[in-house]
Amino acid sequence: MYNMVTNAKNGCSWEAFEAYRHLKCLGYILRRHGVPWTVKRPKVSPYTIHSTTEVDCTSNAKLEDSHLISEVLTNMGIGELKPVFDVYPPNAKFRKSSPGDPCFVLCVTRGSPPSQQEIKDLERRCHGIPLKICNIEHGRVSFFSFDRVELPALP
Repeated sequence: MYNMVTNAKNGCSWEAFEAYRHLKCLGYILRRHGVPWTVKRPKVSPYTIHSTTEVDCTSNAKLEDSHLISEVLTNMGIGELKPVFDVYPPNAKFRKSSPGDPCFVLCVTRGSPPSQQEIKDLERRCHGIPLKICNIEHGRVSFFSFDRVELPALP
């Protein structure tokens, strides 16, 4: 477990743990973003039929593979700011079977604040659920949110 947190494996990082701990102490209910509360496992039949398929290698296979690899790397968003937790308000009647919409989605930053384009992309991916950015620095947990404001033109 300690190894996963220190090496930031499987979405676990020290910063994410600090944010989780801080919000849990305040009574919030947290869920990892994009991970269901429970996973139903399909029933496995004792009689499994394994099939084999042959792959036809053509001259375009290398081009298709390189295109596929570059597409996968682009979609991974390495180094990109990602939603980490769905946060629900403290509620004694909360049920995992019907949690409703989260109060906000939390993203954890390391170092510099996100750019305006990153914030717009995150808001689009959150589908209308408010977004909060968490920054952990020297054990201090800070939360930020951004609102659109139009200033009137001065004469």
